[in-house]
Amino acid sequence: MTIGTKSLLFGYHQFIIHPLLLAICWTKLYGFPFDPRLWFAFFVHDLGYFGKPNMDGPEGQGHVWFGAGIMGTLFDNFDSYGHKIPLAPWPALIFGWVCDRIWGRCPHGKTWYCFAFYHSRFMAKRYNVEPSKLCYADKAVIAWTPTWIQLGLMRLTGEWREYVQGRDGRTPMADGESLTEWANNMRGVCRKLVNTQVEKAQLKQKILQAVFTPLNRR
Repeated sequence: MTIGTKSLLFGYHQFIIHPLLLAICWTKLYGFPFDPRLWFAFFVHDLGYFGKPNMDGPEGQGHVWFGAGIMGTLFDNFDSYGHKIPLAPWPALIFGWVCDRIWGRCPHGKTWYCFAFYHSRFMAKRYNVEPSKLCYADKAVIAWTPTWIQLGLMRLTGEWREYVQGRDGRTPMADGESLTEWANNMRGVCRKLVNTQVEKAQLKQKILQAVFTPLNRR
């Protein structure tokens, strides 16, 4: 059994625990996810780890393609430029059309494909784009989940051995540092990242209020 499959079955990316923790963090950051497309994204965005021989190697880095493909097939009728896709998959023509009219086309990004694909900071950096909101909710799981839970899951699979190497922007383990100390430092880095994103969102909201409030009073 590969390390990617182990992680999905009983490790850090456990296919039920991780999506539920992600939903909790999304609620804290952005409000309750009433849109069912968000729940699909929570559950499928990491499924690409299945069968992968590593977590941070070339194969593991490409895990985003699978979940993004599912989201695009199910829900995208328009491309990232806002143009109608001429030959959109039939699920998108049905499910996407219905969801677009109830919850909006893609309120959290350009497309649902990109929403899932760019939850990876590695991929966002590769293609020089901003990570999606899903990325920051994903990092909030690390920041806000107790260390003992995270390490317990990582120890079951041994995936922590890759994570401590610090590849692709992860927090490396310093010399003489214990695994618990490394995990706490990792949580601190992710907490800072999430807090920065929250502050940016709050600043953007204040700017929008400052601009449009006088207009509304006219």
